[in-house]
Formats: sequence, structure tokens, C-alpha cells
Amino acid sequence: MSPLVTVILPTFERARYLREAIDSALAQTYGDFVLSVGDNSRDDTTEQVVREYDDPRITYRRHPENLGQQGNWLWLIENATTPYVASLHDDDVWMPDFLERTVPMIDGDPSVSMVFGDYELIDADGRLLVEETEAMTVQSHRD
Repeated sequence: MSPLVTVILPTFERARYLREAIDSALAQTYGDFVLSVGDNSRDDTTEQVVREYDDPRITYRRHPENLGQQGNWLWLIENATTPYVASLHDDDVWMPDFLERTVPMIDGDPSVSMVFGDYELIDADGRLLVEETEAMTVQSHRD
């Protein structure tokens, strides 16, 4: 049986953060997914990070030419083979229950076409940026 969700992970020159993003996808408590990494990078660092994982759910594609941020994202969506697509950016991490909490919302109601989760901002060392997070909550009306 084929998976229900493709987690797309577009990346460009962010090998430093990529491992954390991949780890957060693979740590999901909901397991019916594949992970598709689209790489716009010109060096091998990103590919080396992805190749460290021995997980059959992961596919990797380095684009022959840089498609740009949106082009990479759209290519991943267009090449997904599952009913649902979840977008994870290369400098983001998910809570372990992200897919477990969002997939049933979209799968259980045909009138729902998109699900969005709240988020917190962190700095380059992973520390929570409380004031910035609160400001984004107000600005984006997430509250």
C-alpha cells in the first residue's frame, strides 16, 4: 500500500540545518509518509547529509540547474505521488506529532484543502525567541 503523505523538503545551501529538519520528519509519530528532498545546491554537502540516512522513505533529487526557491518547491509538489503533501523547510523542525495532528483533519473532511500549524521562532542555536514569536503571532493573526 502506498503512503498517504509526501513530506517535501526543498533545500539550498543549508546543510547545517538540514539534518535537524530530516530528523524531525523521521521522528513523526505518524508514519504513513515518504520524504522527498529537492536540492538546488551546487556542492555535495547537502547530498552527503541526506546520504547518511538509511531510510527507504527518503528520496533525494539534486536539480541539474537551480530552480529557485519556488521552482524547487513546485517541482517537489508536482512529483509527489501521494494524495497529500506536507511542506517542511530546510531550516525548520516539526514537533513529533505534527503529522499525527494535521493529517486526520484534512483526511477526514473533503471540504478541507489546507492545514496550517502554529510555529515558534528560534535562533541559530535553537533557543526560543519569545518576543519575536509573540510578535509574529499577532502580525499573522495566529492567535
